[in-house]
Amino acid sequence: LKQLPHLVGYDKDYNGDGIINPGQGTLADPGDERIIGNDNPQYVFGLHGGISYKDLTFSFAMSGVGKQQLAMINQLTFPNYTEYGPIYANELNYWTPTRTNAYFGRIYDQAKGNQDFNAETQTKFLQNGAYLRINNLTLDYALPVSLIKRVRIQSFHIFCSLEDPFLFDHLPKGLEPGLANQDYGLEYPYLRKTSFGVNVTF
Repeated sequence: LKQLPHLVGYDKDYNGDGIINPGQGTLADPGDERIIGNDNPQYVFGLHGGISYKDLTFSFAMSGVGKQQLAMINQLTFPNYTEYGPIYANELNYWTPTRTNAYFGRIYDQAKGNQDFNAETQTKFLQNGAYLRINNLTLDYALPVSLIKRVRIQSFHIFCSLEDPFLFDHLPKGLEPGLANQDYGLEYPYLRKTSFGVNVTF
């Protein structure tokens, strides 16, 4: 189900008044604000399947989102987002007098007020939130009945299971799609886990 877009931002003088601003932020006076994207997940999908050959079984589970725009302007993606915050390696491409074609604008002290305007939601900083996550891969081997019937065991399975082993996405390193709140990078990421075990039925 496709939902109405509600990512609003401004990066151009749409109303022609010579000033780029959000006006009063109302329907009557939106200034230069426009709908610039949709951060609702679209084309959400999931797939689970498996294949067996003799005593060996392989199964998988995956999920993802086909389309989503994200305005992730936070301390992990934007230089000097907080006044005393760090600047990471992926945030070093900011404007200086000798680097005028930088991706980010000039860095200001928060007290000067201009840094907040640099971090306003705009099309330049929208991220592609589409992703494919491999949720689980499991390989299971069942010992032949001829080997275990002598010890009165009905079935004996040895398995290896991988949880969240792979993620294919477009976001900067350190951010994961599908998490509810990444404004400050505080949302705990999914963990990759490997499990080995046996299932025995007597």
